[in-house]
Amino acid sequence: MRNLAGFRRMEWIIMSIISKRCLILFILVVVTCVPLFYMDKSVNAADDSEGINDVSVQIAALPNNTSQISLSWGAVPPANGGTVSYDIEKSTDGGLTFVSVANITAVSWTDNNGGNGVPNYTNVIYRLRSQETVAGTITPGPYGWPVKVFPPNVNVHDNYMSNTNLCSNCHSTHNGKTEQLLTLNNVTTTSELCLTCHEGATNSKYDVVNGYTKTEDGIARSLGGTFAHNANGVSDEPWGGSPTISAHKFDETTAEPAPGFGGTNATQPMTLGCTSCHSAHGTGNYRMLKNTITVPTAPDTSTSYNVSVLAGAETKTPSSGEAPVYISGAETLCQSCHGNYSVGKSHPVNTTLGALTTSLPLQGTTTDRDNNTLRMTCLTCHYSHGSTSDNITINSGNDLCWKCHVPAEYGVPSDPDTTTSGFSNDSQQNLHNFLGTSEGHLVPCSSCHITHGNNVNGLLIGPNNPITAIDSNAGTGNWKYSSCTTSCHTSGDGA
Repeated sequence: MRNLAGFRRMEWIIMSIISKRCLILFILVVVTCVPLFYMDKSVNAADDSEGINDVSVQIAALPNNTSQISLSWGAVPPANGGTVSYDIEKSTDGGLTFVSVANITAVSWTDNNGGNGVPNYTNVIYRLRSQETVAGTITPGPYGWPVKVFPPNVNVHDNYMSNTNLCSNCHSTHNGKTEQLLTLNNVTTTSELCLTCHEGATNSKYDVVNGYTKTEDGIARSLGGTFAHNANGVSDEPWGGSPTISAHKFDETTAEPAPGFGGTNATQPMTLGCTSCHSAHGTGNYRMLKNTITVPTAPDTSTSYNVSVLAGAETKTPSSGEAPVYISGAETLCQSCHGNYSVGKSHPVNTTLGALTTSLPLQGTTTDRDNNTLRMTCLTCHYSHGSTSDNITINSGNDLCWKCHVPAEYGVPSDPDTTTSGFSNDSQQNLHNFLGTSEGHLVPCSSCHITHGNNVNGLLIGPNNPITAIDSNAGTGNWKYSSCTTSCHTSGDGA
């Protein structure tokens, strides 16, 4: 009996210790998990305040080369016990203007364009927001990310929620080769994985290598330009048979400093890949551009710059390709790396231009377009990927300048003084003639001007070039031959 009593006392002691440890463990779990629970709730609340971002998209074929687009999303719970409905707006001009198309309480909606079907090979953008009605008072929520749809195919980067099997095109749960579980079968880099869809061999609308965008009738130039185009001299293709001669290098191995005359942002050699600028998933930015771009600013030091690009692409007809619609922030992308190409040191990027007539794309809202307050952006003159012209420009040489600067204003010297260049004297209305007549000179604009890097009046080459030392008296008719001999000409040159 004594042994039994001792055994029971020992059992009680052990159970007491275990119970206390369990109690301590339980308290620790509660202390640890309760903040996590509320932290998770606060994160969810923050996510709700950002609008409806997980919108699923499905596309069904209709007759006459059109499609039916179905949207669905998760229900937003009422915050104040009211009734929640959903506003749906649609844009067909690249996001410049939106038109209300529905206000519903359901969490799905189908667009068949009034029974006519949504034309294939056009760009359609939707935006959604919830609104709560309490006692007749309507409180709207914020708009979610723009939902960009390119019928007849689904944009899998934004719309993978419609069919999670699409995730397996890039990811593998068990056989992924990177931290993101990317499936790098037969390729070695992330950029090569991107090119398995974006090199013209799949249903993707965009072939970034050749610079093509699919249209109803074939292909057109891509708004991003061409990384490595080789048309073999076929003149009737979108790039006129010309090869790429300048481009960003996206091989993820070649380290180069970003051009920018020294640079104030990226100052160290850096490698580029597709994901240097783009995210694989929706970000709310145009073309899924990253929200932050990280660049090397010193040895072993990187700095991140915010990127917020509101823009889109408009297709007026399914066979025409796309036209860019830049609304705001395009320069925030380029200047992340090319910091010295900024206001005051280049063409007037993001500065109001007035009533400028040009075929080049300018940046601004509908109000800006109505009030002649549009602005230049880097993408006014440059492609973002590559070009068949030097310096990734949209056109080469003087042809690019003439897109904004009217040639007649720099024309025949003997014409009446209708020029605005200010480069004239008593006998000649324009001392340099770009029309190539016997009365003047034919020189490229770049002989005297540089578009980036100098805070010099007239964007003259300098500041250490003698051109900037000319006593111009511009606009007064006092340009003298002796002024020119300080720079380009010698005293033995002809006029």
